[in-house]
Amino acid sequence: AHISGSPFSVSVAPAAIHAPTTTATGTGLIRFVACTLCATFSVEARDQYGNLVPRASQDTVFVGTLLSPTLAKTLAVPAAGGSTTWNLIYTATFAARYSASVVVAQTLAHIHGSPFTVDVIPGLAVSNVSHVNITVLEGSRSNIPVTVPIFSRDIYGNQMTAGGDAFSAAIFGPATVPVVMTDLGAGLYQAVF
Repeated sequence: AHISGSPFSVSVAPAAIHAPTTTATGTGLIRFVACTLCATFSVEARDQYGNLVPRASQDTVFVGTLLSPTLAKTLAVPAAGGSTTWNLIYTATFAARYSASVVVAQTLAHIHGSPFTVDVIPGLAVSNVSHVNITVLEGSRSNIPVTVPIFSRDIYGNQMTAGGDAFSAAIFGPATVPVVMTDLGAGLYQAVF
């Protein structure tokens, strides 16, 4: 026999956000092309028992930093998001290996897996940002080959790390000069006139 009113309906709320059980996922924590406001990842808040913590039940803000050992620059990572996840977006225009840290604001404790290693790679090559060492043509002589180096760069000035870009070169003047273009890899090309 049941007690009067049985069975009873019970609602159990999750405990506070617990950093060691809170996780983050997304390409913004692994590897992406240099960009502005396009690297994203999500933080899924959980309590110490593994229960999802709805955003409405906590005022917690996750604090994220992106630190490059070559630049020693920290970029702010703002948090905004859904019911149980916080979507974080940041900018990284300098190609390098970064350390991305995500902590719970109240405790400054790192979430599970933090800090993360993030590789920012150059974007597509852009001709007006790429560099040509044209000074090697000064003083050149007829019938003596001249090698002109071309350094391929993306829109942010990052040196390309691979070849395969479509560069061409020509010399305009009273005579036609044949040009041999060679892809040396790692974003370096040479034009031999």
